[in-house]
Amino acid sequence: MLIKKYLINLLMMIGTFFLCIDINAQVKKKSTQKAVEQKPVNESPPKLKPLWGNHPGGNMLVKDGINYADSALRVIDEQGNRYSVVSFKFIYRRKATITDDETGNVKNTWDIVATDIYNETSLSEVWRNNIKESLQRDEEWIIDFIIIKDKTGKKIITTPINIKFK
Repeated sequence: MLIKKYLINLLMMIGTFFLCIDINAQVKKKSTQKAVEQKPVNESPPKLKPLWGNHPGGNMLVKDGINYADSALRVIDEQGNRYSVVSFKFIYRRKATITDDETGNVKNTWDIVATDIYNETSLSEVWRNNIKESLQRDEEWIIDFIIIKDKTGKKIITTPINIKFK
């Protein structure tokens, strides 16, 4: 159990590390370009709402989750404007069983599998099929590190989506 928590933290730290590298590269690129005089803009960032299909997160029935495996990530604002998804991480926390080699006892545990998606909004066919065949009650999907481009081309990270199956 401690190892699994360590792996989750490690995955999140690696994701954050790569996000920081990307942001640092963008900052360095901007600082090397000639400064262009810009008018100050008092525009607040849009309030973004990520959806898996049309589901904002929360609880979902397993039978609905099987159908939603074919859905895609989309991000909208309060006015319903859609934003282009650059990348996201799909994390699947699923039930697993292991056999203790020493005692031969079978134990129930949790397994975490994840994939990074770039320039796409849906899961690969392999992932979709795996979910459809094995999705169970109490399992969870976490769609995190969602990066979108706004209308000016600026990259923005949005809040994650958590879906728990009942």
